[in-house]
Amino acid sequence: MQPVFKIVAEGGQDATAKIKNRLLSLNITNRSGLNSDILEIRLDDRVPYIEYPKHGTQLQAWLGYVDTGLVPFGQYTVDEVMVNGPPDTLTVRAHAINMQSKLHSQDTREWKGKTIGTLVKTIAGKHGLTPAVGTSLSSKTIQHLSQTNESDLQLLSRLGKQYDAVAEVANGKLLFIRRGEASSASGKKLEQILLMPKSLTHWQVTFADREKAGQTYAYSYDYDKAAVIEKDAQSKIWQDAPPQTLKHPVPEWHIDDTTQAYQRHQDRCVETLSIGMPGDPRITAEVSIQLTGLRPKVDGKWIVTYVQHTLSAQGYTCQLEAERHM
Repeated sequence: MQPVFKIVAEGGQDATAKIKNRLLSLNITNRSGLNSDILEIRLDDRVPYIEYPKHGTQLQAWLGYVDTGLVPFGQYTVDEVMVNGPPDTLTVRAHAINMQSKLHSQDTREWKGKTIGTLVKTIAGKHGLTPAVGTSLSSKTIQHLSQTNESDLQLLSRLGKQYDAVAEVANGKLLFIRRGEASSASGKKLEQILLMPKSLTHWQVTFADREKAGQTYAYSYDYDKAAVIEKDAQSKIWQDAPPQTLKHPVPEWHIDDTTQAYQRHQDRCVETLSIGMPGDPRITAEVSIQLTGLRPKVDGKWIVTYVQHTLSAQGYTCQLEAERHM
């Protein structure tokens, strides 16, 4: 199949034809969470020179194949341009989250008695985004959460760790979903992608016993009763492994969610997967892939944590990393 791409600048200006004959490579990197997705375009900077986009310019990107059509990869803000040689090359880098956005500005406030749905909705509204919160998280109540000289992105990232959730900004939406509950920017469930040996160029799975934890213990302190409260979460797969204890106390109202979140995270970290394959524009971070026909203990369901789509003279390829779905 013949790969194709499309780049549209602000005001709907289609730049594809302008750069097509100069394109050396187009990379789109997508990671789980608030690590901003990156668009990188490398061009032949031969004479006559073309005008490169100004910092802050909005770019939209598509990738796909002539036979199956283009798939949108979202909107990016140009924040870095580089020229170098020989050979003379022009590189444009853009991030999905504007690095100058107020999402990065520090703020101080107290969140009391708010649901996660309300918190995400408030932050999204503050930054002109549309909230999309997973149904399993939306109604959970936060009794007290302090935000002290902390950006809204940092707050959401911290909250995500406490609930085994991922926060992401994409296409004008602020998503907050449980890991493994893959959703698109519209909030809709993403399809599971089946991969077989013939689909792959290479693959590798690492089993890291050092990451195993049979149980996670967390503790809190009841000041009224002057008593220590302890909770634990059992691993679903490594019952015989040594336990782990969280270093810092956890608020009592949140201790169950915290132990479960950290145990699920530890279970996922034991098995990691890396794959090289022909380009598939359906693959994004947090999407579920089903491996079939490789070998026992490798086949099964995995969750993508990182993917890089690359289009160059060698064709369209994907490099991805994934964790075992729990």
